[in-house]
Amino acid sequence: MRGPRTQHFTGKQPWYVSGFDENGGLKSAWTNRLRRVLDAAQELSMAAILGLFYFGQDQRLLNDAAVKRATENAVDWLMHHDYRNVLIEIANECDHFSYDHEIIRPHRVAELIQLAREVSSGELLISTSFCGGVIPPDNVLRAVDFVLLHGN
Repeated sequence: MRGPRTQHFTGKQPWYVSGFDENGGLKSAWTNRLRRVLDAAQELSMAAILGLFYFGQDQRLLNDAAVKRATENAVDWLMHHDYRNVLIEIANECDHFSYDHEIIRPHRVAELIQLAREVSSGELLISTSFCGGVIPPDNVLRAVDFVLLHGN
């Protein structure tokens, strides 16, 4: 018998967990919750990894331009609120087949990494992750500040 903890999800997910509206704007409920988490992390002298995109959720953004706006808005919000204890994961498992937007996929995700770096003026560390058992391609390894490996 499969319980909810062991269920494997692919494709479009039934829940809506994005912090972005369809045009890449930030949702206030999301930023309010994020502020509480990051304030607590700062108080404990901890760093947080903030994932921006997750497969099965990117479909909720209209197009690649909305993905770029979402990236800019999230990083700008972090900078404006002086959160420097954050490592940014542009996309969780960017090579997952369920991503719809090309800019999130491995051959273009470096564009989003560079965009985040520019918006943060190089003050935040930026990366992305791949599905388990994969070594990131050279274009991504050249772009990231650190490597996230999945062991699944």
